[in-house]
Amino acid sequence: MRQNALSLQSSVVGRANLRTYIQAAKAAGFDCIEPTKIQLDYFFQAGYKAADIHELLGNLEISSVGWLSDIERRGGDEISLLRKAEKLFETASRVGSHAVELINGPVDWHAVDCFRRGVSFQN
Repeated sequence: MRQNALSLQSSVVGRANLRTYIQAAKAAGFDCIEPTKIQLDYFFQAGYKAADIHELLGNLEISSVGWLSDIERRGGDEISLLRKAEKLFETASRVGSHAVELINGPVDWHAVDCFRRGVSFQN
């Protein structure tokens, strides 16, 4: 990837499909895009392949694939997190991205403090 590349983040284009997203990035002069796993899944479900994405991209690159949220999950939720992470990493690799977007969940500092002190947290 080019140094100081300018990447169009998926939230900027709203619910655009992958083809429209790529066209918008090219028209605006971006170097990269950051598609969501959902955009990519819809593209693949429509019968397209990773090679089709690379053809659409032209000189654009995929800087990262979004996203895995609430990464601080524990216990039984941790298993779900790891399954989602594996699918996200597989999708990112499939389209040639070397990065994924990770997002922590909404954390209430009171909950963290209660956990640290070993007391119950009531929201």
